[in-house]
Formats: sequence, structure tokens, C-alpha cells
Amino acid sequence: MRKALIALMAAALLAPAAAARDVGGVDIPETLRVAGKDLALNGAGIRTKVFFKVYAGALYLPGPSSSAAAIVASDGPMAIRLHFLMDVDAKSIQDAWNEGFRAGSAGSGGSAGSFEAPADKVSRFNACFAEDSRKGTIYDIVYDPAEGTMVKINGVVKDVIPGADFKKAVFAIWLGDKPADKGLKKGLLGG
Repeated sequence: MRKALIALMAAALLAPAAAARDVGGVDIPETLRVAGKDLALNGAGIRTKVFFKVYAGALYLPGPSSSAAAIVASDGPMAIRLHFLMDVDAKSIQDAWNEGFRAGSAGSGGSAGSFEAPADKVSRFNACFAEDSRKGTIYDIVYDPAEGTMVKINGVVKDVIPGADFKKAVFAIWLGDKPADKGLKKGLLGG
């Protein structure tokens, strides 16, 4: 009886470690539910700007992949979670998205290609980020092929932008030929 109790206590202590991965002091869940399916954590890393750790990012897919081109081109469900590690004002966030969209549309046409984001959809996307982000804020950018690209901030849906074309442009921000952060891209791809 005592051995069974000890084994049960040990299992309870180990369970939380299996349910999340620590990235930059943030617990990153091993799964995320999208379109009624559990997506698995593909990889995670830290977005840095100059010397500052801006956010912990995590990529969720139906199955593991280390191919940025395949992920960006896929029309399957996926998600990126961004957990902010510092305060960032709304204008800086929108400027970063715009820089990412420009980099994606000016891609070299190499492994992840070049993806033009329609201006009206970029405006809708940026409108989701009208408020400053505080340390601890969580952004979920979720693609459901039946609905489009959903932006959730701290669990609240801000908008759903239709079209696989837009999804490709959004995910190219992190996984394109000219990603926002090469180290983060490597982490998202499981490296």
C-alpha cells in the first residue's frame, strides 16, 4: 500500500512537467486545440530584438515538421502562440507585423517562397493589435482551413480573416525566407 502511494505521488509530481515545456520562463503547453483537433507542439523559441527578449513563441501542427516551406504552404490547421515577456506598445507591434509582411512579400522565392498579403487583410490583422501588449499577454494566431486566420488575445477572439493566401503571409512572418528572428524560426521548426 505504501509503495503504491509513493508511486502515485511521484506520478503526480511528474505530470506537470510532461504537460508543458519551459521556454524563457514561460510554460508552453504541449498541445493546443484548433478546429476540434489537438495540435502538437512542433517547436518553440524566444523572439529577441536587439538584446531584449520580446516573447516566447510556439508552433503547433497536426504532426511534426522541420520544413518551413511545407508548413507555410500547408492548408491544414496550425497555430502560433506568442507569450509576451515584456511590455510592447501597439504601434511597435503593428510596425513589426508590417515589417514581417514586407519581408514575406519580398522573399527570395527560396525554401518558403514569397507571399503577398492583401492590404485590406493586413489592415484587419493590425486592427486586432490596437492595444499595448503587457508582460504575460498571450496572442494565439490560429489557422482553421474552414474559417481562416483567427487572432485571439488572452483567449478573446479579435477577428477571423479568411483565405489561405493570408494565412501563408502571416506564417511567413516567422517561417519565411526572411523571418522576424532566425533563432526563433529554428526553434519553431524543432531545432
